Amino acid sequence: PKGLPTGQSFQPGYSPGAALAALKSTLVVTPLALLFIAENWLSQMLVLVFAAFFSLVPDLEKGRQAGTASMISTLIGGLAAWLMYDLLVAVPEYFFFVLLFFAISLLMARRIFSSHPAARYYPSAMTGLIILLNSSMSGQHGFSEVFFVRLGLILLATLYVVFALKLLDDLWPPAKTGNVGRQD
Repeated sequence: PKGLPTGQSFQPGYSPGAALAALKSTLVVTPLALLFIAENWLSQMLVLVFAAFFSLVPDLEKGRQAGTASMISTLIGGLAAWLMYDLLVAVPEYFFFVLLFFAISLLMARRIFSSHPAARYYPSAMTGLIILLNSSMSGQHGFSEVFFVRLGLILLATLYVVFALKLLDDLWPPAKTGNVGRQD
């Protein structure tokens, strides 16, 4: 079918590999979701969202890579948001905000659509910039607090997913092969 990466095709019906991956992801995220519901931690829901995101592909190394990529993206977006926040504190004018946001968006877009190796981090960095600016402009929290809380939550989600996937891999029964015990 059109639009699918080469070498992959749509497979109708039951897929044992996909079912196993879905089961592992569910087993990783369910205890965390139950804890959040039981303790009513709605304000910290970002940890659950990141944990669910990082466990979409229930592979220990891929979960670690997703967490690391998210941390790098948040750092890039956070540095851009910090610069923008400090400039807005110096010049608190709406017109300046619009021009500054436009300029930073253009710089980020240039990186996003480049062939630079770090280009894969910039879409999430732009999202992080918007979230951090929005959260810190409310007046209830300072920029530093919002930024470090977000970094901490991403780190917690990454550590949880890596730990849970490692534990699941250690406890998961080994796959059976069809040729075991066969003698010709």
